[in-house]
Amino acid sequence: MGLHFAAGLQDYFDVFQVPPGYNAPQQVYITQGDHEGKGVTVSWTTPDEPGSNAVLYWAENSNVKSSAEGFVVSYKYYNYTSGYIHHCTIKDLEVQCNSIWHDDLK
Repeated sequence: MGLHFAAGLQDYFDVFQVPPGYNAPQQVYITQGDHEGKGVTVSWTTPDEPGSNAVLYWAENSNVKSSAEGFVVSYKYYNYTSGYIHHCTIKDLEVQCNSIWHDDLK
């Protein structure tokens, strides 16, 4: 008995594929970054090396770009070593404004 997917469902599972490219960002999360609702924290992992800890962002329909720097951590637990975990908080965002971000300034 094989595993069968409904039409279009295979595309849903493709979002869990490891992204292509060396040290590509994985497991990206966006969470509330402050108590006023004007900040977000972007978190992601990289498997091979720390990489950049900065996020480039801008308002939708704007050419003005800003950046924020975060930090990178990793940990060991017995014989397990984590990947590199990045956290970057973007502050003072405009309320009700769509923003676009990119996790690498290269």
